Amino acid sequence: MIYLAPVNHFDPLGRQDLIDRLRQLHALLKTTPGFVAVEYDPDHHDRIVRQRPFFREMVARQWPDLSPLEVDTLAQSLGYDGDAHRDVFPEANTIWLDRGRLSPRLECYAEDRLDMYRSHAGTHLAGQIPKLSLSIQKIAERAEPGNERDRCFAEAILSQLACASAGVVIVGANHTNEDVPDTMAAILRDRNVEISQI
Repeated sequence: MIYLAPVNHFDPLGRQDLIDRLRQLHALLKTTPGFVAVEYDPDHHDRIVRQRPFFREMVARQWPDLSPLEVDTLAQSLGYDGDAHRDVFPEANTIWLDRGRLSPRLECYAEDRLDMYRSHAGTHLAGQIPKLSLSIQKIAERAEPGNERDRCFAEAILSQLACASAGVVIVGANHTNEDVPDTMAAILRDRNVEISQI
């Protein structure tokens, strides 16, 4: 059994939403899944997480009227989908689905995220993070057929299912769309894996 947790990687409220969904799953399962798979290479994720303090400073300078909680929410949004599961399933084995992938441009990850948020939020963001979240969700990529990454993700998950009865997979929403050919979810379904979206 695979529990799919689709995410928008850039959603400023994505971390808390994901944690809430994982807590609901934990209450249902009453146990820890055999693994949690995330759409990162571990080194890439670590490099993103290390930019959170810098991003926090940039956000506070850009929008000085934000509350400390709002600043923290934005800072924790960087790479949230690679580590939020540890708040709910700290003992679960983390599977890095993009392990070994060539490194994208990560040196300016925090600056790029600030530019994205600035272009959607403007000069005033206090009290407006939910509105920013909705705006970011609207620019999610349109559903497209899967690619080689989807096939690699599916194979990694299938190999984990040989050792575990259930797992959680946290990936971008496009990979979880069973109605689109060759996505990770469609491949798993076609291989008779039971799937549930959370």
